Amino acid sequence: MNGIDSLRLYNCSAIVLQRNITFLVDLNRSELLNILKEALDNSIRKEFFQDILSDCLLPRQRRPFDLPWWQKLSWASIFASMLLVAIGGNAIVMWIVLAHRRMRTVTNYFLVNLSLSDLMMAILNCVFNFIFMVNSDWPFGVVYCTVNNFVANVTVASSVFTLMAISLDRLSIRQLSSMITCQSAAWSSLEGTARLSAIRWSRDFNIMVYQGITCSTLYNLVQKYLAKYHLRYMAIMRPLQHHMSRRRARLALALIWFASALLALPCLLYSTTFTRRYSNGQSRNVCYMLWPDGRYPNSMMEYIYNLVFLGVTYLIPVTAMGICYTLMGRELWGSRSIGEHTQHQKESMKSKRRVVRMFIVVVTIFAVCWLPYHGYFIFSYHNRRFTESSYAQHIYLSFYWLAMSNAMVNPIIYYWMNTRFRVYFQQIICKCYCLFGRQHVRRSQAQDLMKHNRSDLVPSHSGFMWLT
Repeated sequence: MNGIDSLRLYNCSAIVLQRNITFLVDLNRSELLNILKEALDNSIRKEFFQDILSDCLLPRQRRPFDLPWWQKLSWASIFASMLLVAIGGNAIVMWIVLAHRRMRTVTNYFLVNLSLSDLMMAILNCVFNFIFMVNSDWPFGVVYCTVNNFVANVTVASSVFTLMAISLDRLSIRQLSSMITCQSAAWSSLEGTARLSAIRWSRDFNIMVYQGITCSTLYNLVQKYLAKYHLRYMAIMRPLQHHMSRRRARLALALIWFASALLALPCLLYSTTFTRRYSNGQSRNVCYMLWPDGRYPNSMMEYIYNLVFLGVTYLIPVTAMGICYTLMGRELWGSRSIGEHTQHQKESMKSKRRVVRMFIVVVTIFAVCWLPYHGYFIFSYHNRRFTESSYAQHIYLSFYWLAMSNAMVNPIIYYWMNTRFRVYFQQIICKCYCLFGRQHVRRSQAQDLMKHNRSDLVPSHSGFMWLT
């Protein structure tokens, strides 16, 4: 403690002890140091208070991670391009579904929810986080620090839970009991729900139904198919039809947001800001989460929370969705159909494959985009010196951009792999182009008219006169 001003020692000790400075002034240096040591040893936030005392007594000479202007400009251009595509693309997806009645299906409502999550992430979180990361300073206050952290975790959880709901809606497990009820009846004698049941199962297994077939024959064909693959229950894929009603879909969306908010609740409880000051007169505000046992990377509670968040929003959902789409792919691509094929069945199978292929791409891109970001925090926790290196900020910005770019990629996938979305996207692009082109034509016509009017004027002694 030699060489440290006594007044600074008293002030910094007051900050750590969170008491009135007049109480500390009455103590000598040795008494003050003993009280301070005892307080730090008994505090549940020991590392946090030690950091505050160290920063206060021995401030750094300059702010860390102070990027030069050209690097800030480069990163700003990269993030701005991504945000423009993400905001515009997801807004268009929401407009396509909500403004067109034929697009208001249960699956598309889930896509609207996914776009809403991505839009909130881009506008309410990514913009402010980028400013914080590139400047190493949080200028938005403690209230929006809390909002920012909460929105970040809520939108991530909502996105992955929505993808899970879509996957489960695509995969419907149905028993064979409905076939048993009409096993012995002839096809010509089937009526009402029995005939509809037989038709449904024949379509599910691509069995050609003809007038003379009996329900027993149809049932035996299905049973042989299941026995061949050792299945008691059959996963029936209907990628073009939803299994949830709209009421259940709304309930599912409400549960998705409730579960997401519950998972992000610690962000509301522990988010705060802290001001660091440096010996050269500079200072910066930091937005972070202060847990009861300290802050990252010293907080074990935050480490456990990050592991739980990783499992709930990445490992478990990606594994479950991988299993779902593997079953669908096995049925749509890996198995041979029973009976004859009609042109309608062939087209239906192609449509199913296109839809399932699109969702497989969406889930795969999600897994690829978020894996480096999640891995960064686990790695940096076990390698704390890595975060102090000069290149750590650029690596984190790269991983963060990759994770946020998932919000940009989804609308591109819809345009690329879904015919209906492509048509509506092209209509919007055409309208914007036509509107811009019409304004350009009007501007050109006005300029031509002005030139024409000027060419009709000839100089005279009193100025200009019209040619008649």
